[in-house]
Order: sequence, then structure tokens, then C-alpha cells
Amino acid sequence: MSYEGREITICENGHLSYRECQYNVDSPGACRCGAKIAWFRAIDDTNCEAFGDFPIGFFKVKTGEVTETCPTCDHTKVLYETTYEIPECPKCKSNKIYSDRHQPDYGAGPFVGNIWCSECKTTLF
Repeated sequence: MSYEGREITICENGHLSYRECQYNVDSPGACRCGAKIAWFRAIDDTNCEAFGDFPIGFFKVKTGEVTETCPTCDHTKVLYETTYEIPECPKCKSNKIYSDRHQPDYGAGPFVGNIWCSECKTTLF
């Protein structure tokens, strides 16, 4: 039996990444900026259900993206990436946030399930 999935990570600097699973759940490595990963979760795509999904709308933006456009060639480059807050339960302040969101029927339907705090069981999304 094989496993297919993705990892969602947020580094100490607030960079959010969705990347293919690296089969190393205990140590997700470092961010592209070199900072340590501060928060991560796995999404299981083995049966095309995206079990454990966290939509981008769940995450709170800390600082927005800053871009610069060249007046000559109209090329835009990113000076600073958007940064995000580490997810935290507003009720108990725990960062032990989990998702049972998934798409039943091999990804054919809409998402069902919730994102919740494992400490106080508060539903967050």
C-alpha cells in the first residue's frame, strides 16, 4: 500500500508552504528562508480525499506581500512574502490544531469535517 500526501508548514518567520510529503513526519526540515519549521500538519491524499485539509482561508495573515514594479519593463517582483501567524486556539491558546476535513467519495464531493483544537475541543473552522 502506498501513501500520497502533502505537508502544510509555517516557519518561525511566518512563511506558509504546501509541499509534497517528504515521508519524514517527525522532522519537516527547514523553510526555504532557512528558518526552522514552527508548525506543520500532513494532508493524506492516498484515496484522493485530502484528509486533514487546511484551506488557505483558515490561516491569519500577519504581514501582507510587498511587491515592486519596474517602471521600464513593467516586471513585478516580490520584495517580501506574505507571513502568517502560527495557528492557535482563541479559547485555550494551544497550537495543537487538527483537521478532519476531507472530500468523501474519492474527492468527488464538497469538503466535510472541521478544524478543531485537540486540547479544549473548540471548533475553529
